[in-house]
Amino acid sequence: MNLPKSLENEFNRFGLGHLISAHIRGIDTHEAYGELKQVEDNSFFIYPQQLVRKEETSLENTKLLFIDTISTFYNKHNNERACEIISTCVGELIMNFWAHATDDTDTIVTAKGTKNSFTIVIADNGQGIISTLLPFSSANNKRLILHKCIERGISSKKQSYHMGYGLYYISELAKANKGTLDIWSEGYHLHANKSSTSTTKTGYWKGTITELNLNLLKPRGLTKIDQYKRFKPTIKINFGELHAENN
Repeated sequence: MNLPKSLENEFNRFGLGHLISAHIRGIDTHEAYGELKQVEDNSFFIYPQQLVRKEETSLENTKLLFIDTISTFYNKHNNERACEIISTCVGELIMNFWAHATDDTDTIVTAKGTKNSFTIVIADNGQGIISTLLPFSSANNKRLILHKCIERGISSKKQSYHMGYGLYYISELAKANKGTLDIWSEGYHLHANKSSTSTTKTGYWKGTITELNLNLLKPRGLTKIDQYKRFKPTIKINFGELHAENN
């Protein structure tokens, strides 16, 4: 590959060089996947994992892989608060996928982090979050529906355990930790940070792509957020219940 040396070194640091080369050349990638690395001394990378909607074990294994890798890394750096925050975000993002990507076939989730930062991206090609929320929203246009999806109590499943707090919690954690939350869906892009939230038109993606970035230099959990103190429900993510509901 003809890449800048710095970019090539970054790919090779996580074992991505051979995998990308194999894809470009159209050869078998099995061996290259075996070279992917998840954890290093000062950073970690969780290579893209596929979430299979009809296989509960896929969700469980992915959740465990993420949580185990994250716990190992942040415990090593004596940052238990960061581990708690990230565990909440990973669980809520996967639950959000399960709730809205009902016709999805190829959902991918990946993450990376250092002792002071964390990034997770989850992308699906199912029904977009805008279309999922449309029947339950008072908003009259797609931009506004996406803009309001991070507000407290916004849910597409009013008569279930889905309380409409998932994306709200994630956005509040992003703001509290000087991070960002980005959501792309059906031609619109939401960007939220500590100072503002904006929603603009962008290229069309049928499903939903969510990217969360957190600054963990001085991590702040949900109990440190003023709005959470006033509206404190119980957070409980039961993957067995999620599986049963969708069968």
